[in-house]
Parts: sequence; structure tokens; C-alpha cells
Amino acid sequence: SHPRLWGLLSEAALEKLDFTTAERAFVKTGDYNGVQLVKRLNQLGDKAKQRAEVAVYFKRFDEAEKAYKDMDRLDLAIDMRARLGDWFRVMHLASSGASSDHMLKTAYVNIGDYYYDRLMWQKANQYYVNAGAVDKQIPCLYFM
Repeated sequence: SHPRLWGLLSEAALEKLDFTTAERAFVKTGDYNGVQLVKRLNQLGDKAKQRAEVAVYFKRFDEAEKAYKDMDRLDLAIDMRARLGDWFRVMHLASSGASSDHMLKTAYVNIGDYYYDRLMWQKANQYYVNAGAVDKQIPCLYFM
């Protein structure tokens, strides 16, 4: 009943999509978040989505993104990258697919903020222009 062994068992069970074993192992380790993950994965039903979510759990984000793309669910890949704060990747995915303009504008603003924080006014201003964020452009233009 060593906690580390239960942790390894939970990880191996997740990889095999054996949610009953994974849940028991998470309970033994007291990992409440793991138990919640298993419940959420059970509700998904679709094995491909479950595999993608397991990849996210194990921080294999590129693998999860590929899985979402293979399912023709670019929206899920974009949402995952947005949750991670990977705005450059969000911009790339959103501009290549049928994403909402709102998500693309959000990515532009966040990339602009990235450059603004690094005192790169011209690059920040360029992304703010793309987003139509006039209020964010003003300080950039002032400092340029």
C-alpha cells in the first residue's frame, strides 16, 4: 500500500483508459483531482477524446493537439492552447481554421501584451492594430 505504487498504477491505468482501476488508485493516493478527471473522462464517452484529454493530463500537449485535429475538432485544440496561455499557437491555429474572430482577437491582444511587457512597442502595436484594440495602441504609440 505504498502511495508511489498507487500513483504509478493510476498513471498506467489512465494510459490504457482503464478508468475503474485509475479511480481506485487515485482514491488510494487521496488524489481528488485525479478522481474528478476520471469522472469527466467517463462522461466524454468518445475514446479519441478520452485519449486526447489523458495526453493533456500528462502534459503531452502536442500529442493532444494532433488528436483533436485528427478528430476534426480544431476548436478543442484552440481551447486547450488558450488555457495554456500559448497565444502564438492559438493565433496560428485560429488563423488556419474555422475559429471565431473573438478567439483570434484575444490571441492578438495577448501577444501584444507579451511584446508590451518586454518593451517592444512596435511589435506590440502591430498586434494591437490586428486586434482593433485602440486603447492598447495609445501607450505603444506614445513610447515609440
